[in-house]
Amino acid sequence: MTTTQEKSIFVVIDGAQDGPFTLQAIQELLRQGHINQQTPYWQAGMAQWDQLGKLLPNDVPPPLQPPAPPVISPPPLAPAVAAPVAVPAPAAATFINPDAAPAIAPAVPQTLQLAPITSRLLGGLLDGIILAIPFGIGEVVVPLVGGLIIVVLYSALLMASPNQATLGQKVLGLKVVDLQGQRIGNDKAFLRAVMSVPSALLLWFGYFWALFNPKQQTLHDMVAGTCVIRDPARA
Repeated sequence: MTTTQEKSIFVVIDGAQDGPFTLQAIQELLRQGHINQQTPYWQAGMAQWDQLGKLLPNDVPPPLQPPAPPVISPPPLAPAVAAPVAVPAPAAATFINPDAAPAIAPAVPQTLQLAPITSRLLGGLLDGIILAIPFGIGEVVVPLVGGLIIVVLYSALLMASPNQATLGQKVLGLKVVDLQGQRIGNDKAFLRAVMSVPSALLLWFGYFWALFNPKQQTLHDMVAGTCVIRDPARA
């Protein structure tokens, strides 16, 4: 006797008859989703086509599981880069005018005391005497231009030196610094020395400027960005 397992089964797939299939093949098509319980089928001995569910009422294919989401690996972390350390610019030094007492005690540790006008005048007088001795007193030994060059070089080289002062300023305990209270370079020293010439020639107008400037800067100090202070080591 021929069983359903041995019979050839025909089915309709995509509107066309297909087969014959064995029962195992039909079950595999069900699992793959190519056919379902409503698919028409026919096998020998049937008068007409019928639904496949009547042949295999219990062979309901399991529901298709949704595909697992793809595993996406996170991008590799970029190596940590240390943030650049901002180097603060040197803070401007605090200058104290000795002729006017401050209303509040200064809180800045490095407080620089401005040189008194009288000390600066005495220092300049000493420098004049020092420069006059080698060339004779009361007589002109070198031309005017040559004398000015000597004065400029004398002042510039000594102000840019580690002493930061001419010989006259050194005797009076003075120093020439920039607006941050630091030692000046050759450029500032030379500019200050050159500009001191017109400051003196214009009826000493450039020097009188210090009387009205809060940092007691002469005209050549303002041009060069310098100040004259008391030497902290001798203050």
